[in-house]
Amino acid sequence: MIEREIAGDWVRTNDHGCDLRHCLVQPRLSEYFGCNKPTETDRILPLWLVLEEVTESKDGYQVVYSEEGGMFGLASADGVNGATFFGYYGTFLEAFHGM
Repeated sequence: MIEREIAGDWVRTNDHGCDLRHCLVQPRLSEYFGCNKPTETDRILPLWLVLEEVTESKDGYQVVYSEEGGMFGLASADGVNGATFFGYYGTFLEAFHGM
């Protein structure tokens, strides 16, 4: 799904200078604390991690995918309580450019 959206434009970057080939990771299901709605501040969300801004140290933003919502969003591994989901952005590239 992500490769189809990238459509061969692997030199695309964002304001953080992310290199798609370097920052994309093998998707893995992870748990995130929800913080995009007051009712989700203590809710744990299962999301697929698909991109890490800094793959070596795991710092910075992450692009995640929700099977439930069918959308991509932004998260961070270094939140106050652990990994934190910030909100949905729509497509993969919308989340990537929203970093």
